[in-house]
Amino acid sequence: MRHGDHAQIGDLVELIDPFCSGTGIIKLVLGVQNKRTPRGDTEKYLYLEGDTEKRKACYTRIIRRAMRK
Repeated sequence: MRHGDHAQIGDLVELIDPFCSGTGIIKLVLGVQNKRTPRGDTEKYLYLEGDTEKRKACYTRIIRRAMRK
């Protein structure tokens, strides 16, 4: 899957807007955080290269997977 909710550390992702249009901005995933919502759902956040704040994974699209052993 290319949806950002499946991103892992080392993947390259493209930032997308709320309408799922690509922005052309590509970042490296440096960290991943799963967070519980008050409703009991889980939301995934990504820490991206060059960003000081985490970003919701649903606003990203995987461009290239990192090599896995």
